[in-house]
Amino acid sequence: MKDTIPFWSWFKANNERYKNIHEHDMDTINALLDELIGELKKYSEGLFVEIGGRGEPYELIITPQGMRDYFADAEWLVQNALPVDGWQYFALKPPHGMSFDFKMGDMELKPASIFFKPLVDEDDEERIGICVLHKDYQEQDEERKVALINGLYHCLDSVLGEYAVTLDINFLEFDRLPENENTEGIIPIAELVNYISWRKKERKMYEVR
Repeated sequence: MKDTIPFWSWFKANNERYKNIHEHDMDTINALLDELIGELKKYSEGLFVEIGGRGEPYELIITPQGMRDYFADAEWLVQNALPVDGWQYFALKPPHGMSFDFKMGDMELKPASIFFKPLVDEDDEERIGICVLHKDYQEQDEERKVALINGLYHCLDSVLGEYAVTLDINFLEFDRLPENENTEGIIPIAELVNYISWRKKERKMYEVR
């Protein structure tokens, strides 16, 4: 297994620099994160980091950004972490519920603005698929579309957690929210946890049969 000691020894020696990181200007934040990610990539090239919390305990989140081939690296690193006062560690982004509020230019991602509709794979109805809907999705504007999809992935991570987004949802699409018509089958994002749980129970029942 990979050696976790060099990264955690470095973090233990430097952790104070990362407390209240969000209070710095963006140039300082980016420089600090680049240094931290650089040390992390000495352990595993596929891992990234996020820092959460506005006071102790701060959150150090080791994330492969949805790349399942690196899930084990993240989990092994956190399992072998050195304890540091004022910090808690997570392998993969944990669910944080419906408290998110992301802004990207004139686009705003709040729970009330995001919906989904179930998708069905006719060749394998046990696979779970969803289409995430938002009023600002535009197929014609590639840069805006990519920015919105990245933001919606962050929202899904907040609602479900990175593990569930990657492994429980078998196929995922994005589209524009219809305006006052054709709303049949469209569900608020707040119901996504219940929907995924229900589909997983159905799948287990099918496997037993």
